[in-house]
Amino acid sequence: MNGFCCMKGTYRPDVLVDPGCTSGYQSAECIITDYCNIDATGQFYQASSEIKIIDSADDCDNPTPTVAGWPGIINPQLPLNANAGGARWEMGRSVDGNTGTWKTCVSDLHADSLFVIPANEQTIGTFRMAGPYPNQVFSCDLGVQC
Repeated sequence: MNGFCCMKGTYRPDVLVDPGCTSGYQSAECIITDYCNIDATGQFYQASSEIKIIDSADDCDNPTPTVAGWPGIINPQLPLNANAGGARWEMGRSVDGNTGTWKTCVSDLHADSLFVIPANEQTIGTFRMAGPYPNQVFSCDLGVQC
């Protein structure tokens, strides 16, 4: 997932105001049964920048959003590391759960003299969990294309 400041669409602020912009908006994606890491580039992340995946109909500044959950995934989560280049959140390994798209929020971003960020949580993009549906079973006959 790329930086806060240069996202396209409704989340994109004026890039001329902030020369620290990096790249365009992208969505994070993880797959059920695999380890899930979310990476973001940008200069506003710090060790206390907690990421939270919530229902796409909720707002990040809602004090009681519907938080997405999967067995094995830690949500919300603090970053494994955060520095001037960005942050990485190691969310865990999902073992089951629903697939779909959710909203991604980050709190406690720090501001500098060029770009002021409000203290509440900010929407930084979307999150997609891919994989088989819960209780989905695959069966194939040996020797026949599946």
